[in-house]
Amino acid sequence: MHQPTMLAFFPSNLEIQTSIFENRTKQLIAASEATIAHLEAKISDEEAILTHLRSTIAPIRNLPPDLLSRIFLLSVSDADMYSREITARLTLTRVCARWRRVAHTTPQLWAVAAPTYYSKHPTKNYFTGLRSWMERSAPLPLPVSLHCPHDPVAAGLIMDTLCTEAHRWSYADLTLPSLLCLARIPPRSLEQLTGMSLVIRGEADSDDEVDPIEIIAFSHTPQLRDLDLNIPFPDRLPIPWSQLLGPNLHAPPSACLNILERCPALTAVVIEMEGWETLPDLLSRAMTTIVGLTTLELDLSERTGHFIPLFACLTLPELHELELKLSEDLVWDTAELSRFLLRSPKLYRLSIDNSKLDADDLLAVLRSSPSLAKLEMYSCEHCITDAVMTALRYSESDAVHLTPKLQELMLECVGDHFDPENLATTIVSRWWSDEQLAAMPSRPAVARWEKIHISVDAELDDDEDDHFTRAFWDKLSRAGCRNGGLDVRANHQNWTGYGMYQLRLWNIILD
Repeated sequence: MHQPTMLAFFPSNLEIQTSIFENRTKQLIAASEATIAHLEAKISDEEAILTHLRSTIAPIRNLPPDLLSRIFLLSVSDADMYSREITARLTLTRVCARWRRVAHTTPQLWAVAAPTYYSKHPTKNYFTGLRSWMERSAPLPLPVSLHCPHDPVAAGLIMDTLCTEAHRWSYADLTLPSLLCLARIPPRSLEQLTGMSLVIRGEADSDDEVDPIEIIAFSHTPQLRDLDLNIPFPDRLPIPWSQLLGPNLHAPPSACLNILERCPALTAVVIEMEGWETLPDLLSRAMTTIVGLTTLELDLSERTGHFIPLFACLTLPELHELELKLSEDLVWDTAELSRFLLRSPKLYRLSIDNSKLDADDLLAVLRSSPSLAKLEMYSCEHCITDAVMTALRYSESDAVHLTPKLQELMLECVGDHFDPENLATTIVSRWWSDEQLAAMPSRPAVARWEKIHISVDAELDDDEDDHFTRAFWDKLSRAGCRNGGLDVRANHQNWTGYGMYQLRLWNIILD
């Protein structure tokens, strides 16, 4: 067998030349790539210079600062959420040095509530940003907001920062753990405050709580008009009650009465309260008359106890709208409410939600409301009956007519304790076309319907007809309602299987 010689293990001359060529080629490629990278970097630099030069001569660079400020304000006004409003303002400061200078010197841009801090551990950067935000808004009035209901230390520190500009507060939205936080506000510093929402989440009997009468920060607020108050013993807070126009009160009923008798200038009020556990003795309390109050909303949803005694102490001769959000567990007193309504002869709209009043109660209420034009009943299962429908019916032979000015009837989720044919007769009795009214020698003694929306809440079997039959709609059509413009909507609501909400709807808008 042939054995290889030692020369076979040494490269030939051709292999050596090939290796040398490969090395030279790799070096050439590396050098070329380095040259390309250098040229690309130089091109990028030149393009950056060109972009900068173009931006320098761009039209927006030549805008006067006041016009640029106006554009900034228009751009942030389109934000549809508070968080987006904040982000939009901060973004404007990060475009370029000139935009940052213009934004920082536009007080209107920063005259909104600074971002609220929710964490229990405010950072140094947060306080720096908060102070900068308030400084940029000077000297304009400044709304402030603080929602820190569970950490007294954090709330106190943030309040200290906010209070450095207390003399510029225009509106204060505060949710705090304790009234003690309010003691940090310098006395007589809130001269520009026009409105306030104040909520105290701490326990009323906690060791660090104070009597509201000791908080004097709001005793001198000459421009305060609107107030949303949810604190322990709100009637003890020193506030110029006499100048308030539209407060929202979350308080026990006795405290609400104490506040109302100090507010002669009210035009509207919203009261959210608990009921009295036992019937209160109010014989010693003088009647409170508020001449200018036109709107009263009383919210006792999911409450129990007595609430009608509140009305026994009020006379509201200019009341136009009364809205009652109730609970079936509340104690109803028709006689007392009727007396209150008679002291409110201009009541135009009455809305009652979730009440256990029956047909007799409702009729008594309606007899005491001669100016009523809009009646709204929601989730009132027992009061809409044939007796009520018949009483609302108009007849020329009657000397007295129930609610002669009634034009709108909204009955949502009511019981099916009435005959739709009876309802149709009542609707037709108060409906005339424009031509019919013009041909009459004198106008009817009652107003013409404008809107009737009815939703019945009752269970129907799958093979059972809808509560509002075709005969109901045909009767309205024959009366000429279709061409006259009356808006009638009637539907049936049925809860079946798995809690699914099914709606059987014959919805005819008669136009």
